[in-house]
Amino acid sequence: MEIEITKSESNNELPIDVNLVVEENSLTQEKPIQEPIEKEPIKNKGGRPLKFSSVEELSKKIEDYFISCDETVIKRIVNKQGDLIQEITKPYSITGLAYYLKTDRHTLINYGEREEFFHTIKDAKQRIEADYEERGLSGVNSAVMSIFTLKNNFVWKDKTETELSGKVEEVLDEKQIDELLLRRTKTNNTVGKE
Repeated sequence: MEIEITKSESNNELPIDVNLVVEENSLTQEKPIQEPIEKEPIKNKGGRPLKFSSVEELSKKIEDYFISCDETVIKRIVNKQGDLIQEITKPYSITGLAYYLKTDRHTLINYGEREEFFHTIKDAKQRIEADYEERGLSGVNSAVMSIFTLKNNFVWKDKTETELSGKVEEVLDEKQIDELLLRRTKTNNTVGKE
């Protein structure tokens, strides 16, 4: 004896067909058969509608930006005979990418905070970062501009090391430090009142 049960879609559940088979007074359940689900566009949880409905759409537009930069020559370097030595293409930038996508820099960075777009934006930013680093090292970009951009957009930092020498006379605990600071504060306050 076979019984087929189908859940309705009225409860916002996926359609699942379950086949039940009765064999010698025992009831067993076969594995549910799920129909393939079409991938729905990413939905916004409120506020302004998303500019990009899918990761694929955003990835394609980002790749188009990089291709357009690679194909846009902004400077040609020639020797005295007029022979072409080097062509410098348009550099990649976060602001340039945002402009190409018809959005702004902050919106683009906010997209990078969304789980579904995180890797796409991260990869684009790494590509831009590598471009700045390579152009700065090769002398194509101004070193100052590359350093400025890498520090402000990609959290690069100057590392400063300070070497101290001398003998430690006494190690103070937290209570001793607080007392010393309190004495110095009182001394500084009374000196100005005389």
